[in-house]
Amino acid sequence: MYYEITTKLLEGIAPYIAAEHTVTKSNKDWQGHLRASDCVTVDEKHNVGFVVFDEEIIVFYFTEHRRFADVHKDKERYIKQAKAFLIELLTLPLCHVETYKGKKRVSEKYVIMYFDKGEEIDSGGMRHKFMQRLRSFGRKAVKTTIWQYDKPKGIFTIKPPQKPCSDAIEVIPVNDACYIEVFEKNGVFSFCIQKLEYDDYYDTYFWMPMDDRTLSLFDTKAKAIQAAEEKLR
Repeated sequence: MYYEITTKLLEGIAPYIAAEHTVTKSNKDWQGHLRASDCVTVDEKHNVGFVVFDEEIIVFYFTEHRRFADVHKDKERYIKQAKAFLIELLTLPLCHVETYKGKKRVSEKYVIMYFDKGEEIDSGGMRHKFMQRLRSFGRKAVKTTIWQYDKPKGIFTIKPPQKPCSDAIEVIPVNDACYIEVFEKNGVFSFCIQKLEYDDYYDTYFWMPMDDRTLSLFDTKAKAIQAAEEKLR
């Protein structure tokens, strides 16, 4: 590596990233001009990482980037800002907002979501709230997709929220990757265990029944829940 700053940033984000990442050196910038740099790639598939130049750091992610420069002649300040942004990028949901006109995408942006209720603050300081994944405005539509860095997998993935069946009379959360649905019909009870599975082609998680090959019926809700818990154990 050319710069000590690169080491400082890597040490700062080490608790939040997978062990697998690449560091490359270059003597030219993207325009072909002579300029030394260190490039750290955290998620190659989704183009996430950062480049360290003399007095400048560029954090890149998907199709976006943020530039941190030593404009105030305060080296520690811009390094601290870049480190803080990298940690936010790796720990908070990243919302991909696409605007379509008909079937044509006319614009897109990526913004970090800072609040659990779906609010986010973009680089311009504006606050928004995403109420739906797809909203139509006449001929225009806005689609939002939530990405988040998955440390065990070392890449950004899409993880949908739990979506219990509307016919369930009770939903019992087990953990972030599993929940139990309890059903009742004509005084007879049954259950379904939903588990989070992963599609590594699309980097997307999805919910599906743990075992839909058998159906057990019970005369009380308590027995159905007990059987589901025993099945999990």
